[in-house]
Amino acid sequence: MFLIAFDEDKKYLLTKTVGMYPMNSLSVDVLEKMVEDGNDPLLKEEVLPYVELLKNMDWSVEMSEFAYFLGKKVTGKGYDLLKMKFVGTY
Repeated sequence: MFLIAFDEDKKYLLTKTVGMYPMNSLSVDVLEKMVEDGNDPLLKEEVLPYVELLKNMDWSVEMSEFAYFLGKKVTGKGYDLLKMKFVGTY
């Protein structure tokens, strides 16, 4: 889904602590929503629609909303931002 962030990791915040911690935290919400919806979280094709809800997230160093978060202490705020966007789609 976010391949460019891994190919050019210096230009994207997803591969940094400020991106990874919130994404890891959000995975619990995604799992719970999938189970609630009756989907199998072990099947890639059933996970993809949930992850696609975040495809428009800007992870670039220059423009990302995450650029305002610094270090591990505020990654919870990053999680809050992702969860708001994820939950807001339902």
